[in-house]
Amino acid sequence: LLLAARTGVAIETATLYAGEAGRRAWLQTVIEQMPEAVVIVDPQGGLLLHNQAAAALFPTRASVGDPFAHELTDPS
Repeated sequence: LLLAARTGVAIETATLYAGEAGRRAWLQTVIEQMPEAVVIVDPQGGLLLHNQAAAALFPTRASVGDPFAHELTDPS
């Protein structure tokens, strides 16, 4: 009985994980196809995702792989 319960929980977890992975892939595809620049960062400001339109805004760093790892200059 315990094995059946654990198996049921494992199947449910796998199903939820597969659904989440599918939703993430769909969202990433939508963002990549947008003509507007999209940048998604974590609460600490780390780059999580960007699309090609956003990478085009920073062409000097795009070839390095992290187009947003640039230093901002102080205009004063």
